[in-house]
Amino acid sequence: MDRFQKQSRKIKRHIADIQNFEYRSEQPSNRSVKFLSILKNSRIHKIKDTPKLKRHIMLSLKEETFMKDVIRLLSEIQTKESGKRQLDRVWISDVMEIKMFLTNIEGEKLRHITDMVYTFGTVGYHAVTSTCDLIYVDADGNMIKLSKNYRKNTLIKNTESRKPSCLYISRLTGDLLVGIWDIGKAGIVNRYNSTGKHIQTIQNKLCSQPVYITENRNGDIIVSDWDRKAVVVTERGGKHRFSYTGRSSSSLPSGIMPCGICTDVFSLILVCDANTRTIHVLDKDGNQLSQIWTKQQVKYFPHSLSYDEKTHRLWIGFSNNR
Repeated sequence: MDRFQKQSRKIKRHIADIQNFEYRSEQPSNRSVKFLSILKNSRIHKIKDTPKLKRHIMLSLKEETFMKDVIRLLSEIQTKESGKRQLDRVWISDVMEIKMFLTNIEGEKLRHITDMVYTFGTVGYHAVTSTCDLIYVDADGNMIKLSKNYRKNTLIKNTESRKPSCLYISRLTGDLLVGIWDIGKAGIVNRYNSTGKHIQTIQNKLCSQPVYITENRNGDIIVSDWDRKAVVVTERGGKHRFSYTGRSSSSLPSGIMPCGICTDVFSLILVCDANTRTIHVLDKDGNQLSQIWTKQQVKYFPHSLSYDEKTHRLWIGFSNNR
């Protein structure tokens, strides 16, 4: 009871801080305010069966808590699986065969699609929603939705002469982000809601050929630009934040040829580089932290990426059909 009362007082202080923050930041369109309102209105007595934790794994809300400590603590959490375990499944685009495959981790091809768009090179023409629906670009430039029950319908019909070059499903909002490019023109990113209604158009003069697109947890829109040979990052509203063109060294060529790109739960940015045949790891502000090498990258280069937040697996597509 002693410990509970102390925790109760701490929670009340945190709720007071949240109330002050909400009062200073409140805007009708601000999604985080809605979340803060939920926290504010939550009552302590609704929490039941709180597990008893060992003292050394209890977290305190201090600025001194570093990422490596969080990882260490999370690694001590033990979970028990129940029922039949489902194998991971992944959609893979194969531009050489102009097909898209649904496979499991055993490499078995479970289903395929043959009406996908084809353009020279490898680009991010498909994405999967949180409800396991596939969204992809067909040969006419339309955005097609294939449900988990394999029912197909046109989500967005293409009415322009130029076709989409890449797309991504936002983990934050469920919106569809679509990159478009045309020779001699600035790159465009269109935002649609889950029903296909157009919400926003971002024109970025610093981006001309978006081939892969993703979004970070802070709302930044991140694209791989083949023409500028850069990773170009804009805020949600379209304001340019930074461009990353690589870091040269005596042993590695300068500049990058960015391909597949994704972000993880810590807002790190991972991008495939065909020049160095590595995966560059950046923080959310574009500072290079490291480069990932694998044995396969001696002969082949990584060209596509996907990060699974549920299993914390990083999927890497290589140029040797692996």
